[in-house]
Parts: sequence; structure tokens; C-alpha cells
Amino acid sequence: MTSEDLKYIIPDGATTIAYGQRTLNIFGKIHYYKMVIQSLFKINAYYKKALKDKECYYGPFKGEFGHFLLHNLPFLMHLHGQGVKIHYCGLALHKPFLIDENGNSIIYQFHELRDFFAETPPRANEVVPPEDVQLKIKDFEKLASNSGKAFLNIGEKDLYWFVFRNWQ
Repeated sequence: MTSEDLKYIIPDGATTIAYGQRTLNIFGKIHYYKMVIQSLFKINAYYKKALKDKECYYGPFKGEFGHFLLHNLPFLMHLHGQGVKIHYCGLALHKPFLIDENGNSIIYQFHELRDFFAETPPRANEVVPPEDVQLKIKDFEKLASNSGKAFLNIGEKDLYWFVFRNWQ
């Protein structure tokens, strides 16, 4: 890394799994460790089942566009590259990016959420959307849960923020 690159690095500013527990007392560390292990188990089980069944549900992603581009799109592209049919719940503005190099959609079924950021500011994937969008999300979660297919609910704040982003 050059000295030019180093000026953009914040010392100890990474959001790794270890960073998330650094200021917790012993009870907080135990709780945090348990959450991390459970989340890792969910993500690994999801990934294995998605590859095995060649079909999965992923979402809801209702957060910042940068998070979509950095953490979600590459993973969805990877799943698509493995031949997995993806049922995706996310914002309408994601659609133009969810295509392969031939211009074909990588999404099997798109559960579209309207753009609501004029009403609620974006924040990672922790946004509390308006009521109508929350209803669409609940419908997606119910459909995904009842499908019997792999379902990664990235709407779970701790799973997404502390584990999924680092798991990649």
C-alpha cells in the first residue's frame, strides 16, 4: 500500500466481527459471540442449501445503494454464476444492475420495493420503511419462509452488519 493510499485508512476503523465486541463487558461479549455463531450458522446453511437446491430467497435489502453494490450485488452474481434461481426482494433502483454480461437478468423473481428514501433516509440495511413497503416485505418473508427453499433474511440487522458483510 502506498503512502497515498494510507491517508484514506482510519486506524482501527474496520467493522470486522472482532471490532464489534471490543468495548463490551463479559456478558456483552458472550451475547455477541452467540449472535455471531448463530448468524454464521444461518449464512453457511443458506449458502449450502441454495447451491444444493439451485434456488433461493434473498432479501429484503432496503438499505443504502453503496451497501447494495459492495455487499449484495457481488454475492447475487456469485449465486447466479452457480446456477441458482434467485428470488430477490429489493429496491426498484437495483434492477438495472442485476444483469449479467449479456444483459440478462440474474434474478429469477424480483419482489420490488418502491423507492422510499424521500420519506426515510437510508442507513446501511437498518431502514424502517413506510407502512406500505413494510407490508410488501412481510409478504416476501412469509413467501420465502413457506417455500422450503434457502432463505437469507438480510433484514436481520446484526446478521447483516456484523456477520454477512465480513463472511463474504
